[in-house]
Amino acid sequence: MRWPDIGDLVFVKDSSEIGAGVISDGTLRPGALGAAGDLGHIAVPHSPAVRCWCGNEGCLETVASGRAVVAAMREVGAEVQTATDVVERVRAGEPAASHAVRGAGRSIGSVWPAA
Repeated sequence: MRWPDIGDLVFVKDSSEIGAGVISDGTLRPGALGAAGDLGHIAVPHSPAVRCWCGNEGCLETVASGRAVVAAMREVGAEVQTATDVVERVRAGEPAASHAVRGAGRSIGSVWPAA
């Protein structure tokens, strides 16, 4: 995708991990250590105390990544293996899948001021 007329943009990617591309003045900004778009380890307010692979608890990836959505679906008894399975269920109109994906979106939105 290209947006040639947009000089400032944050593009969030939610998959097995959560990251973003930060573009300012038409230039990709990697940050001082190349981690400007690493959103996955921002603490989510009021999140469950789930241990992240980084060692902290309550990271965005533990509640909103594709893996986390799959885990949430399994907790309600859904037989899903991948985030693609969840997407298929959302497209099919399954309320539990839509609820899990909306919850992930709310979590991402809840950390945005901190990012």
